[in-house]
Amino acid sequence: MTGLIVAGFHRSGTSSVAQMLDSYGISLGDELMAGNEFNKFGHFESWPVVRFHDEVLGRIGADWSTPLNEPITLTDLERQWVRTYVEKRETDSGDWALKDPRMCRFMLQWKDVAPKLKFLIVYRSAADSCQSLNRRSNLLMARSADTDAISRRFYNEPDLALRLWIEHNRELIALQKAFPEDCMVLGHHHILAGFPIVPAMEDQFGIKPAKTPERATIDPEALSKKTPNLHVKSQELIEEAVQVWRALEAEDVAVAEGRPGMSIAPTLTHDPTGNHARAEMAELQLSELYRQLAQYRQAIPLIRKASKRPFSFYFMNKKKYRNIIEKVLNS
Repeated sequence: MTGLIVAGFHRSGTSSVAQMLDSYGISLGDELMAGNEFNKFGHFESWPVVRFHDEVLGRIGADWSTPLNEPITLTDLERQWVRTYVEKRETDSGDWALKDPRMCRFMLQWKDVAPKLKFLIVYRSAADSCQSLNRRSNLLMARSADTDAISRRFYNEPDLALRLWIEHNRELIALQKAFPEDCMVLGHHHILAGFPIVPAMEDQFGIKPAKTPERATIDPEALSKKTPNLHVKSQELIEEAVQVWRALEAEDVAVAEGRPGMSIAPTLTHDPTGNHARAEMAELQLSELYRQLAQYRQAIPLIRKASKRPFSFYFMNKKKYRNIIEKVLNS
């Protein structure tokens, strides 16, 4: 039985990889995070692991969006939690997998407790990952009326997503350097282009699929989607990101087999004031607010109808509906 960690920064395609593993009968665990508009087929993250990582981050006064300058040291109780979790997974299933982007900050700690773990390291270009993360954050910021503190952080610090991308991917590189035989590095663009990831894992890790999927789970059309350039306030961060990308490509199994690499430098645009980046984020928020306003306007005739007979006998006697109707009619 082999335990595989699918490791990668947020919005790097790890969910689609986890979905593919699931389609081959490799268990991703229990209590999996459901899908939403940002990952419609599911995040494939196990809630117990997500909660554990969030609690550890909370213990040091951080969360998933906080840049960290030092590695996290697990307490004896936290190490025991990891040990118990791995032992249970090994008992409950054959080959198994686990995916949580927070894992980038905990891989060496998990490896220390469970030395047999293997790692599939998935990386995606900084512009793709960061633009996707910024888009999600700004949509949530608009919907929360600016009360979501984490989402607001990405607007106030335009380079935050890139800082996190660099930090997380450096952790991935460090893991691969320390345990090259137990790690496979693969760019998500190569997976989209059809790299045979499951046979490669079987060759390197001995992980055998329990079944053959009925349909493909990786969408090749994603290759044609163009991401706008990422505007970056710090030139130093641009240079660091390019170096990290080159280090990842140097260990990529697809590149080693002759598949072409790519440069991310043209996708990172220096924005010294940060104004361009903030303008893009503000535009996202305004677009979302406009969409919500349009829906609200479309709903007004229905709300007015609900306030009149015969519908009012039902809706006006239900507090949750009555409050909405009164709020709209009095606005």
